[in-house]
Amino acid sequence: MDILREELPITSPHALSISSFDRALLFLTIIAPFVLFFYHPGHEWVGAVPLFIVLLYFWRQDFGLFVKAVFWPILYVSLLYVPWPLCFILPLGLYFSAYVGSQKFRLIDRWLTTGRLTRETVIWMVATILVSSGALLIWVFLFHPRLDDLAAMIPAVRPWQLVAIGIAFSTLNATWEELILKGLAWSSLQSVFKSAYIVNVAQAVLFGLAHFQGFPRGWIGVLMAAVYGLALGVIRKKSQGLLASIIAHIFADGTIFVVLYCISIGLLPVVQSGT
Repeated sequence: MDILREELPITSPHALSISSFDRALLFLTIIAPFVLFFYHPGHEWVGAVPLFIVLLYFWRQDFGLFVKAVFWPILYVSLLYVPWPLCFILPLGLYFSAYVGSQKFRLIDRWLTTGRLTRETVIWMVATILVSSGALLIWVFLFHPRLDDLAAMIPAVRPWQLVAIGIAFSTLNATWEELILKGLAWSSLQSVFKSAYIVNVAQAVLFGLAHFQGFPRGWIGVLMAAVYGLALGVIRKKSQGLLASIIAHIFADGTIFVVLYCISIGLLPVVQSGT
């Protein structure tokens, strides 16, 4: 069924005519925030300086490139100085303020579509939901990762409040992660790479890197998240929008919330071991 409309084509003669130098600058700008997932805030703020210099260069050189690049320096600074989850919400809020306020902005960055839920897409969604949830449980029981820092974030509240928090976490976390990776990153990477397959692989790798200290975590977690991100990218491509990948992502985050709750109440032991 048609949810809203089919995703508008983003690749254009202008996109294909971008110089190799500008493509490289844009690619480095996109990946810069994801490097921060490997470090604690310190002198990494220095990295923001060249990012904003590149942004100024794009502003003067080509407004289309500026639109594709503007989110990433903001995310970089936000990851350094703004606590979770505001470090993701704030940059998205600033971006959408520009998106809503500028028609020229919207005409260049046309990725914000819900897409279509076809039979093939639903099959991919169901398969991804089942495999990803199972893989997360296998990871927990097989590798015994240390997750007490994340479990400590689960509040001690009444059951109905816990359900509401779980639904809110799963929905919101999946939504902003998909907006950033399958929306903004996907759109920006389309100006770097001509192949949709390379775009999908690139965003999946970035998704994996973002989970180095998350759930799943460590290098095994990076690999698992990258494979999962690749599957979500297939769903996003087949549905030609974001709704299907967001829905599939919500179920994985729901599994994560249940596991962390079980750890927080002692139902699953906290194992002090590496990942």
